[in-house]
Amino acid sequence: MSKTRKNTGDRQPCNMLVINVLVRKQVKLWVSEHQKYRDRRQKDL
Repeated sequence: MSKTRKNTGDRQPCNMLVINVLVRKQVKLWVSEHQKYRDRRQKDL
């Protein structure tokens, strides 16, 4: 009984870690895109 509980407990943090990594990647992408767009606008001005 405790074995199954431990397995689900172990799986939870792993999912959180994966989600954290994915979110971080997405944020990095969004920030880089935003900076590119801003640089382009400054060049046009």
